[in-house]
Amino acid sequence: MWQLYDTLIENIDPHRRVDYACCGSWRALVESGGNCGIASLLLKNAVPAQNSGLLTNYVGKPLRDLAALIKGWDYTESALGMAAINAYYNDDRILSSNGARLFTPGMDNGDIFKALLPEVAGKKVALIGHFRGVDELYRGRCELTIFEREPREGDLPDAAEEYLLPDMELVIITGMTLTNKTLPRILQLTQKAKVILTGPSAALTPLFFDFGVDIVSGLAMPEASVCRRAIASDDWQDIYNNGRKVILNK
Repeated sequence: MWQLYDTLIENIDPHRRVDYACCGSWRALVESGGNCGIASLLLKNAVPAQNSGLLTNYVGKPLRDLAALIKGWDYTESALGMAAINAYYNDDRILSSNGARLFTPGMDNGDIFKALLPEVAGKKVALIGHFRGVDELYRGRCELTIFEREPREGDLPDAAEEYLLPDMELVIITGMTLTNKTLPRILQLTQKAKVILTGPSAALTPLFFDFGVDIVSGLAMPEASVCRRAIASDDWQDIYNNGRKVILNK
């Protein structure tokens, strides 16, 4: 079950160091080599975490060491590990070398959910996690099922994935499943489906293609100063306005 995580960690440049790390109330941020990565914290009942601010104890350490925290069970540390992984892979230079499509920050183009509209028509589609506005966008176009760890009205609990995911034709997965360790099992259950991993917490790397993912999409954060302010002020919109949407196809 750890193979996916070990692959992500081991492919990080061993010479990269942590330049900056912090946690806001909703997200973690790590900077390395002029690039930054973010990851959402796993919060029960959507209650903001206590803002722990700048984490100087990680600065100067190998980025790989911080990334390895993704394998732990302290979910704040796990989110920091995910942000460290993203600080490496969600870098314009690496993304360009991997053939990713990079879109202009703040623009609506590069929206993976709209790009998938022709493919969802008439299919059994699963969302693992909530994505803003997507249930309204897809309802009536497909047979839509939403799985959530903390279900809202109309959702199914994530325990239902064991029974229903093998019958799905297209599955869209939040990057937070990397942090909570559920992604490896989800990928085992979706071998017959087209699988998309997406969201600000997703590491934008073709390494996922060897594990059953067909498309990876999310955000690269080219402006570290903007990202720091957004994390500190919990301004989600500023993150989306300044993040560069990315789509990486198998």
